[in-house]
Amino acid sequence: MKDFWPNKARLALSVSLQSYEQALKDEFDQLYEESEKTRRMMTISLHDRISGHACRARVLDRFFTYVKKHEGVWFARKDEIAKWALTTPDITPKVDRQPASISGLPGRSS
Repeated sequence: MKDFWPNKARLALSVSLQSYEQALKDEFDQLYEESEKTRRMMTISLHDRISGHACRARVLDRFFTYVKKHEGVWFARKDEIAKWALTTPDITPKVDRQPASISGLPGRSS
């Protein structure tokens, strides 16, 4: 019988809840410290088959409660970040890249 769970899902489920919570806090603490000098953004990707487990809901609740205690933290969706960047061009860095054929990076090809 074919294994239903991909390797990444199996790995994510094998990490203890305490380790997952500590990893979230450690990443946030590092980025928060760095944000004194430059902007930082932390993203958390959630997948329904991994993060959708009831036991992980409490971890996320404790993590968000922890983060909310810090000054200057903004919780935003991707569209809100994009709107903010577009309305603050004076403080939003713009990178003009070479065409994709030269830079090897995805994006405009002209």
